[in-house]
Amino acid sequence: MKVADSMLVHCKQQKHSSTSNETLPPLTDKQKAGLQYVDGYVLQNLYKKHYAVNSDESQQAMAILKAGKLEISDSHKQKVVSSLNRGGLWSVTLPAQNIFLNMV
Repeated sequence: MKVADSMLVHCKQQKHSSTSNETLPPLTDKQKAGLQYVDGYVLQNLYKKHYAVNSDESQQAMAILKAGKLEISDSHKQKVVSSLNRGGLWSVTLPAQNIFLNMV
């Protein structure tokens, strides 16, 4: 639920401010690949936990988490995730990556 709450807060912040005073150093390709792997792992595991529970809150959480999943046709852009994927690891969208980056 914490990730879903953070995703909502991040989206609201982006709507209210188009520029940010805080700038982060650019990530290297290796760091981006590691972040994408962790993002996909976290979202996929949270989704599986909510899938086991049949409640309205779980359904809403699953919908939010599913919105962060990248479609299969675009997953080739995440080389580490696609090479380590055994059918369960999610590739995540750029907005989902930005949320995880801002949580650090």
